[in-house]
Amino acid sequence: MAAGLGAEPTKDLRSETWRKLLGNAAINPLSALTRLSLDEFAKDADLVEFGAAVMREILDIAATLGWDLRTEIDVEAMKAPPVRAKGAKPSMLQDIEAGRPTEVEAILGQTHAFARQAQIDAPALSLLLTLMRSLDRAPSRCTDPVRL
Repeated sequence: MAAGLGAEPTKDLRSETWRKLLGNAAINPLSALTRLSLDEFAKDADLVEFGAAVMREILDIAATLGWDLRTEIDVEAMKAPPVRAKGAKPSMLQDIEAGRPTEVEAILGQTHAFARQAQIDAPALSLLLTLMRSLDRAPSRCTDPVRL
């Protein structure tokens, strides 16, 4: 508290981790792939709906693994990213723009591994993981296009 940062203790860290993962897994990679800031992302109904599909799949994965948050979390209410400030960029987009690797494996790869382990079909998550892994492997992660 001396630093001015508040934190609430929790009795169920796993539930809180799944909650945090929902937005990160749905919005971060789509922003990186499209190069859209949060406010731009929120204006694209198709992207927002795809992000919501990812969230629903993650909620199903979490429920199968013992953390059923589907009755607590309203995907419709949280599917559009919060617009904190015009031009705000999620961390994965910042990483891509800076030419750094993203946290694709920690956010999407492990979640996808949980889905496979639990034999849960997660097509939106699978597609998003495939695209992000490809983007992460790209020779140039910067926003400057290669001219042919």
